Amino acid sequence: MARREIISRKAWGAKPPRNVVRTGWYGGMTGWVHHSESPAPSQSADRKTEYSVMQSIQSFHMGPSRGWSDIGYHYCIMPSGRVYEGRGYGVVGAHCPGHNTEPGICIIGSYDNKVPSNEALQSLHWLLDELKCGNRKGHRDGFSTSCPGDALYNRIKKPLPAYSGKSKALTPAEKRDVRVEVMDRQWVGWDAAQGAIRWIASNGLRSGTKASITWKGSTWSGAKNVTNVSKNIYSNFIQEEL
Repeated sequence: MARREIISRKAWGAKPPRNVVRTGWYGGMTGWVHHSESPAPSQSADRKTEYSVMQSIQSFHMGPSRGWSDIGYHYCIMPSGRVYEGRGYGVVGAHCPGHNTEPGICIIGSYDNKVPSNEALQSLHWLLDELKCGNRKGHRDGFSTSCPGDALYNRIKKPLPAYSGKSKALTPAEKRDVRVEVMDRQWVGWDAAQGAIRWIASNGLRSGTKASITWKGSTWSGAKNVTNVSKNIYSNFIQEEL
């Protein structure tokens, strides 16, 4: 998945926080996913429009209704797929009681009955990977709430949005050369390996899992690398309609 920009607080015009409390973040922590339940800008909205949305959310969270020291979320994602810095890295948030020392990510909009845009979902899973969140949960998993909406909740652990079109053809050499190893299991050749690739792409590997994948003469090792390469192979050579 391509590198994405995180738009800074300064860029979108954030107010200074009333206070900042730091916390240590670590690989394998849980990423908590939310929806804002508020009207979302269109997928084609410009940055100026999105900046106004971020400012409104921060003002609401810091106002008399909530009274928080800053916007509650660590990061926000717009339907366009653009990622915005909220409280930011390693700061105690205000997104899920009992879990505010871990990342809280909000997709702007209401997702009870519809899924977010493909761009927003791709950004969500890119960000969770970047933050090394080995566990992904919805707000409702840690607090009594319907957040992040049924439609989004059902997609949190499915990092590959719906795809349309035909998958690319594999050459005989590409079919022979693929090899996947996870712990003590091996899958060699396309017929054996594609099921493992599909599972890894959809679920990911836990941080620290011993794994490797060989593809087109190159070998990648480690849980994150194997997961990312599996997603790439899946999206280009396996992916069906979801």
